[in-house]
Amino acid sequence: MTGLASLAGVVALIVGGLFGAYEYADRKEMQRATETMAMIEIWETRGAQQAYLDLSRALEKHLSDTPAEDRNDPDNALTLRDNIARRAMRDHPGAYDKVVYFFSRLSLCVQASLCSEPVARTFFGDSLHSFKSWFEDEKARRRQWTPAHGRELDVLSVRFQGPE
Repeated sequence: MTGLASLAGVVALIVGGLFGAYEYADRKEMQRATETMAMIEIWETRGAQQAYLDLSRALEKHLSDTPAEDRNDPDNALTLRDNIARRAMRDHPGAYDKVVYFFSRLSLCVQASLCSEPVARTFFGDSLHSFKSWFEDEKARRRQWTPAHGRELDVLSVRFQGPE
């Protein structure tokens, strides 16, 4: 009988330990989601989203102002894209830096496991990808003087491309 009681005690201890581990992991993910929601609020209320939208609208405007034959020339595509991005930045000084700063901060939050990567990916993935695709040349230019410029965007982009 004592053997059976001991076995039941061990099983109860294991089940309790597993439940405790599950509760701990669940609580940690809830904290990450809360921190990510705080980052979303920062994005929406402290100017980063507005800077992103200003640049996006300027990109659309300059692209639509470009003659169709130039837009459809594959040999000229990278130069055209860079020129349009530069014009958008001239239209909205400081907007590029605001967006880079925000995404760098988000990247550090995700890397430190303070933010939920799946929530951040869902909310910011498309914006990050679009921003990077338009401003890759600007990032490269700035790396000539500041070698780490935009590095966190690259790290976050790679993480966002990982498994869902």
